[in-house]
Amino acid sequence: MGLDVKRQEASLLAGVEPALLASFIRRILSYVGVTVLRPSINNRDKSRIVYPQADALFGTNGEETVRMLEALTSMGVFRRVLLEVVKVCPNCGSSSIEMREKCPSCGAETTLQFLAGAMPACPSCGERLDGSTALLTCRGCGSSFTLQSSRDVPLYMYVLASPSEEQRSVLGEWAG
Repeated sequence: MGLDVKRQEASLLAGVEPALLASFIRRILSYVGVTVLRPSINNRDKSRIVYPQADALFGTNGEETVRMLEALTSMGVFRRVLLEVVKVCPNCGSSSIEMREKCPSCGAETTLQFLAGAMPACPSCGERLDGSTALLTCRGCGSSFTLQSSRDVPLYMYVLASPSEEQRSVLGEWAG
């Protein structure tokens, strides 16, 4: 019986104008105070990028939450905004990475710490280090790899969208 009820609910929504439905969802989200859904990185979970607030809101998690966010984005409920691109281990996907560099001058290894506007220098000989010979080690699985072989993972936040002109005209016609 539960499956029949879900089919009936789905058939009710099938006849609703998408712009009207998107507007309704936006108003509900705004009413409950959801205007931005931000990601978190969880290195203990298989799906590394999580949206805790969206998980709680939708009753989903992981890839299912991302599919829901993407569906709502395609409807015009959210805008997807790139926050940053994170380097992750090509083996396990963890973003918990230690970066070390071997000095091209004296061969000493050092953990790199980049400070704003400063190039790191070798603690042994003072040679400037530019990251070109960096070796990365994953704190999750222990594998070593280069910056070039690491994977890039985009981090998106989802921002409640404003209705487009087309949606406003449909809503205006509906409201009379």
